[in-house]
Amino acid sequence: MSVVPRKDALAPLLDAVESWSATAGLAPEAAYRLALVVEELAVNVASHGAQGADGAAALSVAIARQGDAVRLVVEDDGRPFDPLSLPVPDTDLPLESRRIGGLGVHLSRRLSRSLSYAREGGRNRVVVVLDLA
Repeated sequence: MSVVPRKDALAPLLDAVESWSATAGLAPEAAYRLALVVEELAVNVASHGAQGADGAAALSVAIARQGDAVRLVVEDDGRPFDPLSLPVPDTDLPLESRRIGGLGVHLSRRLSRSLSYAREGGRNRVVVVLDLA
């Protein structure tokens, strides 16, 4: 599915993820994790990758079940940005001492079996593998 990477345009994407999860027979917890990771990555693109003259004009999401896992591919045509280059937030610090940002990527990493980034053909490509169990 492809959408314009704006926060106000993400609802149809999240509805499609929910529908896919139901059709694929995902358990509620697995469906929730998938939806959360899709939302975090899509909001990242809408918030950061779609800004400015070289910002993303398109965001695409592909989901496939692979045995005991789900493979998620999120791509955008915005300026290069490797979310894995962000420092891991220190969640032990008090809230007022923490750096702003980076929690969505951190959460996506924690919820997934693997998360990788590549810049291919002028597109940012994040591949996430989520366990179904």
